[in-house]
Amino acid sequence: MSIRTLLSCFLAFSLLLLAGGAGAMNLPDPGTRLPPFAIPMPPLQSDQAYLGVGGDSFGLGDVKAELIMLEFSGVYCPICHKQAPNVRSLFKRIDRAKLGSRVKIFSVAGGATQMEVDSVREQYDAPYPIIRDPDYAVHKVLGEPKTPYTMLLKPDGTVLWTHLGSIQDFDEFYKIIQSFL
Repeated sequence: MSIRTLLSCFLAFSLLLLAGGAGAMNLPDPGTRLPPFAIPMPPLQSDQAYLGVGGDSFGLGDVKAELIMLEFSGVYCPICHKQAPNVRSLFKRIDRAKLGSRVKIFSVAGGATQMEVDSVREQYDAPYPIIRDPDYAVHKVLGEPKTPYTMLLKPDGTVLWTHLGSIQDFDEFYKIIQSFL
């Protein structure tokens, strides 16, 4: 066996081990219920009004909706940046369909500063709240997923649908959202 073949095998084996570790995370499964957890309050009054929340922090049960789309994102995640325009379009599509009072969308940015969140929000003209998670508290509750990680939830924390990575077909995702209403 050549050195090149041996190195290729070692690299492939190492990647499998890393992938196995990522797959071993305790990400929430559909049908399970998340434990109660606090989400930092977004600083903008318009975001608070959109979600129907107030105070220093809020829980999923405080969000005034039948269905919550929670996206866990990273401000330096290139996949998240690529997906942001699609989430903006989804938000507008839900609004045009008069489903905005039933479905609420927000993103939680792990480890982000407010300046980083504001920059991403401005860059993508995001009409939905992007909430910083400075100490990764929400990230830990969700099983420390890689980003983006998207969930459809009931306000009681029941997990209906999850997706790790980029959502490839937002038309199909919109149909999935409608199926839970």
